[in-house]
Amino acid sequence: MTSHELAILSLQHDGLSFTWKGPDQEHLERIALAVDGALDLMRAGHLAPRGMAKLLVAALDSYAGASPELDEVIAHKDDLMTIIDGYSGDGKFKAEVKKDAKTRTITVRASGKKLSDVVPVAFLVPAVVAGFLFSEEEAAPAKKPATTTKTHLQPLHISH
Repeated sequence: MTSHELAILSLQHDGLSFTWKGPDQEHLERIALAVDGALDLMRAGHLAPRGMAKLLVAALDSYAGASPELDEVIAHKDDLMTIIDGYSGDGKFKAEVKKDAKTRTITVRASGKKLSDVVPVAFLVPAVVAGFLFSEEEAAPAKKPATTTKTHLQPLHISH
């Protein structure tokens, strides 16, 4: 991923786009495989959290009367499912992948009715963490602030 000449990721109201241009055909093939894997994970990112939520909501009634807090959650389990359905899709979003060997470019456009049909909220947290972990840029070390003493008109010398 880091040996690119150009990489653009953009989010739209109905999905996302990704464009990557690499130095040679080998890198293009590798990124094409990575794109296929990312799309598979995005589709699974909808279904796995949705399935787990359904399992948890199905088990809630077993805990009726255990605590007032749980009883309140049980009373709103239909609302919970509405929220889960609203922030995750079914994984059946449209994905166009265009690979151009001549320009060594791959362009991806994944779209649905809304952004959360393509990128579920449950998928965003690990994606952000991965972005920080795999980032090659390191933060510049903080410079030590210059200090002055309260004496009469001493010049301030700052060394780098």
